[in-house]
Amino acid sequence: EAPARRSTPQREGMEPFRAQGLLAPYVRLWCVSNALRIASGTSAPTALGDALAGQPTAVLLGLLTLLGLFPTSPPLLATTLIARAVSNLAKGAALGNSQTWGTLTDLSLLGALCETLALRGRWLPPLSAEEEAAIVRSCAPAVRVQLATVYAASALWKLNSSFAEPRRSCAAVFALQMLEHLPPAVTATPLPALMAA
Repeated sequence: EAPARRSTPQREGMEPFRAQGLLAPYVRLWCVSNALRIASGTSAPTALGDALAGQPTAVLLGLLTLLGLFPTSPPLLATTLIARAVSNLAKGAALGNSQTWGTLTDLSLLGALCETLALRGRWLPPLSAEEEAAIVRSCAPAVRVQLATVYAASALWKLNSSFAEPRRSCAAVFALQMLEHLPPAVTATPLPALMAA
């Protein structure tokens, strides 16, 4: 008689990508990130600061705070995602590339949330772990395509004569910023000096 195989979670049908429990931490990080972006955008005299000046940022900051405290509340999540998307789109030409991609991601998440809530037929109760996983699994493919498309477009956009010119390009600055996080054994080599030249 063959020995019985021990049961492991993966043998019992667990998918390789575990989405359970990922939505609430993502939502909390999203809230902090957006609050910091709003705070930094309103504190500097920029076109973004001017665009934010006419918006009800206190309302948006209040929504972000509440959502950070209750990240699995469907009405609060939907309202905050919509408010942030409207806020971003209202910036018009001052909307940055990362904010454009962020708005696309937010709309994908909103679509997945609405799909999950429509299937369960109730909008008020907090999301269960299974529903959080369904939302993440539903919007992940769209977000991956968005990320690949936006980064490919950014890479193509950077291929120009100014980027190739070391005296004007930001490439050397970006490379040096990454090099400063390397261990001292690497930075003691002539590599950083060669990058700065």
